[in-house]
Amino acid sequence: MREALQIVGEVGLGNMWATHKRLHEDLWRGLAPLGLQPFVERPADRLVTVNTIKARPGPELFNACVLAGVRSAGLHALGLMVKPRSGACTSGPAG
Repeated sequence: MREALQIVGEVGLGNMWATHKRLHEDLWRGLAPLGLQPFVERPADRLVTVNTIKARPGPELFNACVLAGVRSAGLHALGLMVKPRSGACTSGPAG
């Protein structure tokens, strides 16, 4: 926590939020050509610190999670699970 607060102090809170916003927008610009859609449809309703994608259940959903930076072997270790019925990768207890 101390290290995180030190970084925020050095970078500046406004700059930190601007970076989150830029990375959030860059992510969606990159995912859209791949046919991946945001789970939260209206951009105004999305948080720049949380990104969720819609995908059909099955291999496409799993591949989308991997594409988003989650390695298949680490899903449970990271506390992530795939919820096929809702078509979303969510954080939460795996199992």
